[in-house]
Amino acid sequence: MQRLHRAAGFTLIELLVVIAILGLLIASFAPDIFGSRLRARIAADQQNLRWHYQQFTLYEQKYKKLPSKTGHKFVLAPWVEGVVQRTEQNMDRYWTPETNDPRKDELKALDPETIWRSFDELSSEDTNYAGPGATVVRQLRLGNGKLPLMADDNEFGPAWEDWTINVLLGDGNVKELTILDLQEYGFDADAEGANFDVGPESAHPLLQQLER
Repeated sequence: MQRLHRAAGFTLIELLVVIAILGLLIASFAPDIFGSRLRARIAADQQNLRWHYQQFTLYEQKYKKLPSKTGHKFVLAPWVEGVVQRTEQNMDRYWTPETNDPRKDELKALDPETIWRSFDELSSEDTNYAGPGATVVRQLRLGNGKLPLMADDNEFGPAWEDWTINVLLGDGNVKELTILDLQEYGFDADAEGANFDVGPESAHPLLQQLER
């Protein structure tokens, strides 16, 4: 019986070998797993931006024009002016998917019917998206793919770990700016406190047309 017990078990060396093999497998596959997860979140953000385009389409149908506000107030106008149904799920859509944001958590503790009732109570912290600046608002028409409607705002750091910035264009398409696109405008991801600005001070001409 004693010999059978030893044969059925693992020695310390065998366990260490198994642990080492598992470690190598994890090290090999982890980048792919985490990379795939990031891509899924970025794709979800692009889908979220397309949802916002639908809300602006409904806004235009109701008011026969697009919002006259700029920046975050433009982004939140469909909610404030009653186009978007005031639910927690729709409130979530004003942040990038799976973001951890103190302001978002604060608002989720409230009844969605009670928040964002007027433009005066809004701040750029109420959304992770930048809207068009004044010059763009005057020209903006749905269907115009040359002007930006919204984008990840990078207000408190990069929206995505690989520096991607999603931009919703006026025709409903989403343009994905990658780190290679940003590097064309002098971006150095290795610089201390690196972040690519979205707004009038941005080095990218498309992002210059937006504001938080």
